Amino acid sequence: MKKRKMIVFVMCILLAFSTIIVPDTTNVEAKATKKALKYLKGTWHTASMPGYKVKFTKKYAKYYADYDENFNLLPKNKLGKLKYKKRIVYTKRKKGKWIIKLKNKKGFHYYKTNENDKETLEYWGKLNDVGTYSGSSSLEKWK
Repeated sequence: MKKRKMIVFVMCILLAFSTIIVPDTTNVEAKATKKALKYLKGTWHTASMPGYKVKFTKKYAKYYADYDENFNLLPKNKLGKLKYKKRIVYTKRKKGKWIIKLKNKKGFHYYKTNENDKETLEYWGKLNDVGTYSGSSSLEKWK
């Protein structure tokens, strides 16, 4: 009987240690794909006032001031001061249209290619919720 209790005890200890899972500590960073970066290359502009010029990098969408200190519109080829940036969570192409998911401190939002104009990225707070669309936060590509 003592042998049996000892075997059960040892098996319980072995099972307890075998179920310990060591978490993977590697950080996985989202990046825009090369195809997405090719599409996003250039300067984008918000419709809101005062607006922002937006540049996309591999990891971020960077928002720059579009006006100088006197609220004069900066030339197309000049970027103002970096105001904030949002991390790119993913980029996805579906049926010829792009979806870019971004994250900031307040949460997630999306840019989606406009159905009729590939030079416009529509802003969506939630991807398929009509009430979260914002025309003034949408982006238009400047050449």
